[in-house]
Amino acid sequence: MHKVILISGLILCCLAGCAQRTATLTDSRDGKTYKTVTIGTQIWMAENLNYEMPESWYYDDNPEDGPKYGRLYTWEAAKRACPECWHLPSEEEWIILERHLGRAKGVMP
Repeated sequence: MHKVILISGLILCCLAGCAQRTATLTDSRDGKTYKTVTIGTQIWMAENLNYEMPESWYYDDNPEDGPKYGRLYTWEAAKRACPECWHLPSEEEWIILERHLGRAKGVMP
């Protein structure tokens, strides 16, 4: 069984190496543009990634859903699918987000 990752709001901008602070991100690999959102000090993708690569596919193998829902990825593919200057968030980055949203309890001092 393969782990499947839908990259939606799961990609975080590396703030130190990326000056992206606009409301969109254009993926230089395929020219697709995605909405982004700044939450606290973090910039998150606000749309599902739709970058075609090995070990990625459309839900129900329906390419018509790609622009709306993005692609599904294995875990290994998801780690490679992120646009330049972006990455899957670490546990610490999730906690920062949760704290900003008032959701984290009893984690990390």
